[in-house]
Amino acid sequence: MTPADNPPSSPLPRGSTLQEELAYYKVQYEQLEAELQDFQASSRELEAELEKDVEASEKRERQLKEKVEGLGFEVDEWKTKYKQAKSEANAAQNTLQKEITTLRDTNRTFQLRLRDIEVANDDFERQARNTTSSLEELESKYNVSIERGVMLEEEIKIGEQEREALRIESQRLRNELSDLKIEAEITQGKLRLAEATIGRHHDRKPQPLATQHLRNRSQA
Repeated sequence: MTPADNPPSSPLPRGSTLQEELAYYKVQYEQLEAELQDFQASSRELEAELEKDVEASEKRERQLKEKVEGLGFEVDEWKTKYKQAKSEANAAQNTLQKEITTLRDTNRTFQLRLRDIEVANDDFERQARNTTSSLEELESKYNVSIERGVMLEEEIKIGEQEREALRIESQRLRNELSDLKIEAEITQGKLRLAEATIGRHHDRKPQPLATQHLRNRSQA
């Protein structure tokens, strides 16, 4: 399994909340960690199987060489059998050589894959560190946002208190204005009554003595 077999989750959509971003990066981190463990276990298994195959091949080669050497001492007595055994040994040796070549190529392929896995592991570890750093940064921003939210709530409470005080003051001023309007109407009524009374006095045209008497009373 290579890193391309299990691509990361879909990109984080724009406009996500801090909680969604935190959850997204946590899931990415857990997936990367699981894939890293799978790669490490797979590489260990491949190395163990390769060592077993190489040991088995070497053992078979030694056995065949011993058999060829043993047949060499019986050449004179067993020429026919020797030729047949030699042919079989040569065939077996060729087959073994092919198997060894195949195993060497397989070993080389495994080494290249192991190197790619190590590089992928390094990439995953670096990406995991970056994800951890991003999570820490997001948590810090989230805490700052919570603190700002608390401060804004306090400011809203203070603003509501000030607005209530202004509403009470406005109602008091409205009441005072209403009282002043009533007093002004009363004063205007009295003024109109006084003007009407003065007009009636002028219309009566009193005698000189009466006028003098009114003037004396007015001066008094």
